[in-house]
Amino acid sequence: MVCNRVVQQLPWLVQGHTFFSEAKVLQLQCYGMILGEDWLEACSPMWIHWGKKVMRFTHKSKRITLKRSY
Repeated sequence: MVCNRVVQQLPWLVQGHTFFSEAKVLQLQCYGMILGEDWLEACSPMWIHWGKKVMRFTHKSKRITLKRSY
């Protein structure tokens, strides 16, 4: 896989929360975005329940819960 472009401070929205991240552009057909280790580390510590598909973390002094939407 080749990264042919990087977007600095890309604003992206998930479940009513806005984040700004460096985004590496890849030619993917099945995913809109993949969160990388750098983003996960920046939001550490976090709590994840893999079975229920829920993650909780603090971002900019705000407690955030993200849940898989079906």
